[in-house]
Amino acid sequence: MALATLALSAQKGPDFSGVWVAVSPARFAGQQVTILHDEMSLTVLQGAEPGQEHGNIYQLDGTPERDVENANGVETVTITTAAWVRDRVVVTRALTTSRGRKIDSTLTFSLNRRGELLQELIEVVNGETQPAVTLLSKKKGS
Repeated sequence: MALATLALSAQKGPDFSGVWVAVSPARFAGQQVTILHDEMSLTVLQGAEPGQEHGNIYQLDGTPERDVENANGVETVTITTAAWVRDRVVVTRALTTSRGRKIDSTLTFSLNRRGELLQELIEVVNGETQPAVTLLSKKKGS
């Protein structure tokens, strides 16, 4: 198991760094995401104004990260794992709440042949698979 994790973290793939603007599907067109990418992590920031972004930092070594939040009397536990799978970064997340809600998701980052960013999200909410969403974005200024 440790060797598999080491092998995943040692893989190199495309660099997703940049400011990306969604072009499809239409309901997301114009939304912007900033990605900072280095050997160890992928940081995804959303928000239009510098300094006003919010987002996630994914460590790319395949190690599960556990986060617990309490809001309005509801505890939410999230376990997130991110790693290279071939030329893609795959982020898996398992979220459970103290009220019995469960969401399992897979978010995949990849580049198509034109260098456009693809983000594919697959979610299973309380056992029901939701329609997959693939967001296509172009690098700002290109």
